[in-house]
Amino acid sequence: MLKATSGILMIATLLVPSMAAWSQPAGNDKRFGVGIETGGVGFSRNDIRIPGDTGTRFDMMDLTGSGPVLFARLDGHWDINAKHGLRVVLAPLEVSGTGDLAQDTDFAGETFLAGSTHGTFKFNAYKFTYRYTFADNGLWRWRVGFTGVIRDANVALRQGALRANDDNVGFVPTLHLSADYRLAERWLLRLDFDGLAGGPGRLFDLGLLFDYEVSDNWRIGGGYRTLEGGVDTDDVYNFAWFAYLGFGSSHADDRVDSLGKFQRDKDLYLAHFDSRTDVDDIHSVAGVATMLADDRFRDVKYHAVAGAYGTQKGPYVPANDLFDLAFGEHWSDAHADFDKAVDEVLSVALETLQAGGDVWIADAGQSDFSAALVRRIRELMPAADVKRRINIVQHSNWNEEVTTPEDLSFVKKATSYYKIPDGNVVGNGTPGFRADTRINWQEHVGDARLTEIWKTAIAIANTYNGADGRYLNESVQEGGLDFSDVAETAWIFGFGDLADAKAFFREFSSPQGNLHPRPDHGSGRSAPAAALFGLYFSLQFASLR
Repeated sequence: MLKATSGILMIATLLVPSMAAWSQPAGNDKRFGVGIETGGVGFSRNDIRIPGDTGTRFDMMDLTGSGPVLFARLDGHWDINAKHGLRVVLAPLEVSGTGDLAQDTDFAGETFLAGSTHGTFKFNAYKFTYRYTFADNGLWRWRVGFTGVIRDANVALRQGALRANDDNVGFVPTLHLSADYRLAERWLLRLDFDGLAGGPGRLFDLGLLFDYEVSDNWRIGGGYRTLEGGVDTDDVYNFAWFAYLGFGSSHADDRVDSLGKFQRDKDLYLAHFDSRTDVDDIHSVAGVATMLADDRFRDVKYHAVAGAYGTQKGPYVPANDLFDLAFGEHWSDAHADFDKAVDEVLSVALETLQAGGDVWIADAGQSDFSAALVRRIRELMPAADVKRRINIVQHSNWNEEVTTPEDLSFVKKATSYYKIPDGNVVGNGTPGFRADTRINWQEHVGDARLTEIWKTAIAIANTYNGADGRYLNESVQEGGLDFSDVAETAWIFGFGDLADAKAFFREFSSPQGNLHPRPDHGSGRSAPAAALFGLYFSLQFASLR
């Protein structure tokens, strides 16, 4: 019989509906969440000897059976920012039953005769985790940290009026490792591990879960979890191995005014375009302008840079008229005057950092300009945590290859540098915004300003594509579009699930030109935390003492 899950199920019953009632859709990254996991638990090992040096070893499964019985697990998380996060897990469990002891058993100062005996086994685990994201490329996200496990355990035997028990509350420190892997557009594989071995005992808790994203806020999924371990001391000997099975769904939302990884109320978005010699940057300018025109981006502070190129040879693609149309006064011309452009961008970056915001750079070109900017910021704000607060996103191996080597090495060490999968490819974990065939973008773009921007971008790209020794972009030559660099911007703002160019225009445009938010991503007006409600299909091996 399971006893300890009823309280946590009551908490979940009260908590989940009430939180969902005042939640609103927000960005893709769910900084706050709370949920319930439940299913059936079976036992494959539960060996006990108390005291550990003089008691009689017996198998608690002879009394409680091997299950399955119901379990429940309540968890919550808070991602403080893109790097640091906290997690709490409450996992109570109590089983009891009547069976036969195989022999006379010395237990906790009493002797129980062989035969019918009632046994109770309780193991309530409360886990508190700090985790740090050390790698995130859009396809994989890896976190490392530590987990403190508080265990509240009790073992009891009863034969008629004869009773004995041994209860214990203790603390177990473990290491933490977790990973998320984007299997497909809406399929996610999640791995989490807490464990440590040494001294008189060990604890290993490993979970492998599959999620399907029904919407941006709701998931259904299943998985596998294993937790094995125990302790062998003079006071107690106990090693156990459990198996948990379940299935279900999850829901989570933001509390902050964020869109993806970007906080609209204080962060700065910088779009750096090289425009040398490939014309994909020209189409990408139009793509970024289309995103910024969407209502969800109305509070985003941004600045663009033209001519942010590296060591590649070949003529530049002039597009000042396009940059004026797309960004108004919010752009700088590094091709015409590199130092002046650095000073202009430095001014808005310092303003953001001094106000407590972070800087997000989409390096659509090379990172030479970004390196110059970051060096100036470090000179003027030596106390600023540049490594954490300046984020650079790069999708192209070629862009890295033609970045000045010392500049590339510098930004990788000095900033939070994210190398995501190539935006030229569909189905690799980030959007593939390069189309070899003609895209009927006019069907979706009804806004007059955006229409002019796209027509201008296409005209400039057609004029300079392959001309005067420039790179010949075959997709553009065939009448298609190539705004592959926009994959970085989509990743920053939480639209990494867009598959291709057609999905992009469906997401950000409308035939009437009325740009309005998709419910999944939300309008982002300070949405409160909602529930993370979960039933998972899992198999788990557990240490209970």
